[in-house]
Amino acid sequence: MLFNSGEFCFIFLPVTLVLFYTAAHWHLTRLAIGILGVASAIFYVYGTPTFAGPWGIPVAPYLLLLLGSITFNYAVGACLRRRASRVGLALGLAANLSVLAYFKYANFFLQNLDAWTGATFSWPGIFLPLGISFYTFQSIAYLADCNEGKVGRHSMLDFAVFLHFFPQLIAGPIVHHREMLPQFRSLRMFVVNYRNIATGFTLFTLGLGKKVLIADHFSDWVGDAFQHVTALSMSGAWAGALAFGLQLYFDFSGYTDMALGLGLLFNVRYPPNFNSPYKAVSLIDFWRRWHMTLSRFLRDYLYIPLGGNRQGKFRRYVNLLVTMVLGGFWHGAAWTYVIWGAWHGFFLAVNHTWEERGGKLPVLAGRVLTLLVVLVGWVFFRSSSLGDSVTMLSAMFGGAHAGETGPRLTEGVWLEVASVVVLFAPNSLEIVARLKPSRTWAWIVVLLFLLAAYHFDSTTEFLYYQF
Repeated sequence: MLFNSGEFCFIFLPVTLVLFYTAAHWHLTRLAIGILGVASAIFYVYGTPTFAGPWGIPVAPYLLLLLGSITFNYAVGACLRRRASRVGLALGLAANLSVLAYFKYANFFLQNLDAWTGATFSWPGIFLPLGISFYTFQSIAYLADCNEGKVGRHSMLDFAVFLHFFPQLIAGPIVHHREMLPQFRSLRMFVVNYRNIATGFTLFTLGLGKKVLIADHFSDWVGDAFQHVTALSMSGAWAGALAFGLQLYFDFSGYTDMALGLGLLFNVRYPPNFNSPYKAVSLIDFWRRWHMTLSRFLRDYLYIPLGGNRQGKFRRYVNLLVTMVLGGFWHGAAWTYVIWGAWHGFFLAVNHTWEERGGKLPVLAGRVLTLLVVLVGWVFFRSSSLGDSVTMLSAMFGGAHAGETGPRLTEGVWLEVASVVVLFAPNSLEIVARLKPSRTWAWIVVLLFLLAAYHFDSTTEFLYYQF
């Protein structure tokens, strides 16, 4: 189910809110949490493939896999909490990674094996379950902390909702157990908080507007540019890369705003995941602002266990490069994502080296250089093949592949306006931090919501749904 749909906004969300707060009003807190669990399962399976089970009952394979993950990780976590075990942890992590590898990467490896050997091993029947990358990462972090004695006692119901609560189930943020589980036990969660409701609805609406009114506007244009890279002129190639950078910015930040806003409607606070990354003055700063919870996970559960910066500068840069390559591969099973991760890993190493040697750039120069590195990286991220990436980059830098198609006047205006917004306007969290509820503000938010809802028929999935 999409956040940006009539079914979600006018049926699913209101019904879930009413049922949750009705149970909370009668002090049935466990029932209220259970309602969130059932609602999240319904949200997850809505519109997904099903097959006929026993007695003709429809069975959703996505949900079966999710429930299996919840049951397995809760059981392993309980064992590790009772008695730490490196072997038990290793088996738990291997099981999670094996499932992820099968569904997300099996065909990638088989297709490459086919290309190298001339065989035909690929199996097109493997599907990619929604959100598997996100709930697998949360499970890995949970098991690692259970083994270190960092997780207190909790029920399986609390763990299930932590892992698949619908605001963050499909595309994050990647939340930590210590951020979520205590909230499910706090009485504050079960009291109507009008401030949270106002802030949550405002955040949700701002995110909805970003997605429906801005990101989706760039969708067809970006798709056309990256499908016809040989026809792009230098200006057209730069415009296409910038358009995708803006589409992804508003799409992902819009989803994040909506997730945080939905959490607040239920008195659940999620960690920030997006903080004006295009205002970054360095690539290090960019990764402190873009997909912040993923950066945190990669740092805590990959970079530091690899040795971090504790084993000398050379090993530090190797660890950094490995972390970013794997982070790129996490985004998708394609060489373009691997190259994108390596691109960022290399320039992060350059950035760290520059700063360690006392190098400093003027703020404007730092922002321009950072945006240049990021935009070039987005070409690999979006292209359907490495060949298309090379062709588009060649056009961007005046190579032999430059065509004749450039941006139209209206497209140029949209690029300019959207660029000004991301570079200079306050972000959504900054806006709601200054929020002083009033009738005027309420009408503005309601009108923005209705304007976005008017475009529901032409909306698309969030880009991060594919990861």
